[in-house]
Amino acid sequence: RRRIQLVTTLRQVELQGLISKESPVGKAVVGRRAGDRVLVDRGGGRRYWITIRSIEKVTDDGPSPVS
Repeated sequence: RRRIQLVTTLRQVELQGLISKESPVGKAVVGRRAGDRVLVDRGGGRRYWITIRSIEKVTDDGPSPVS
């Protein structure tokens, strides 16, 4: 089980669970609901399924490090 937060590309830090909305995982989960099973396509025939267990809405907590 892994918890992620979708962020803009400049704020992504994958090891901290901050995943870009433009990444394969981000594209797969945007607009989906808890309980949905989605296919993540990494290109080159590399694909895998994930299940969205829950969705939490958070507020912007101000500036964060930019990678």
